[in-house]
Amino acid sequence: MLSRMRLMMPQRQPRSQALTMLVAGCMAISACASTTEQSSTGVLNGEPASTEEASLQYGDTIKGWPEEATAGAAQESQVVNDYPAGYELITWDDLLAPGFSNDEIFDRYADRLLELEDGSPEAAAIYAEMQAEADSADFVNEELDGTKVNLAGFVAPLTYEDDIVTEFLLVPYFGACIHVPAPPGNQTVLVSVDKADGLTMDQSWGAVWVAGTLTANSATTDLATASYTMTNATSGVYDENS
Repeated sequence: MLSRMRLMMPQRQPRSQALTMLVAGCMAISACASTTEQSSTGVLNGEPASTEEASLQYGDTIKGWPEEATAGAAQESQVVNDYPAGYELITWDDLLAPGFSNDEIFDRYADRLLELEDGSPEAAAIYAEMQAEADSADFVNEELDGTKVNLAGFVAPLTYEDDIVTEFLLVPYFGACIHVPAPPGNQTVLVSVDKADGLTMDQSWGAVWVAGTLTANSATTDLATASYTMTNATSGVYDENS
């Protein structure tokens, strides 16, 4: 989520807010999930299935992951959200190359920012440096190549079988993928599932989890380039309140 962001930050932000800006900086300038798209076997109809799903705002990210999932599993002594066992819960930051997480980039510039006046040209120049570093971070985390992981995100559908989404891009925020700029490759996962493990069009509107073996193989689609692929995966609706 860090790469290709537009850090429009005229005033200095508290640490937590600034990190949020780093994560969400590109959300206001790309979109896709609600756009009507023709796939190889179906059409996304452009209408959310419920009031809850309609309440999703462009740029919304996953909440409660993986803390809620871990806590729920511990309390109930079973897997919540019907997650399959044996998969490591990871976050989108885990997909970034070492040294380029939100915290790591921010920490490299935090002291310099604290010394500058809000909205000053010097502060703007620092944010430009942060942007340039983020733009250079489009690399994968090789340590995750070939590992069994479970990741929550949002769906950009690619292929349907009888209105079941069987191939899609998993992306970190709602509405990411069609309009320029798309999420960077290391924040995009090309997922293929069997029809039995696929998602209905209604389910694909909200947050989902996907479990499978992650490979650091780049793939180009009509919507975006994914630096990761996941085949023979399973998927389901992610409920942060479980």
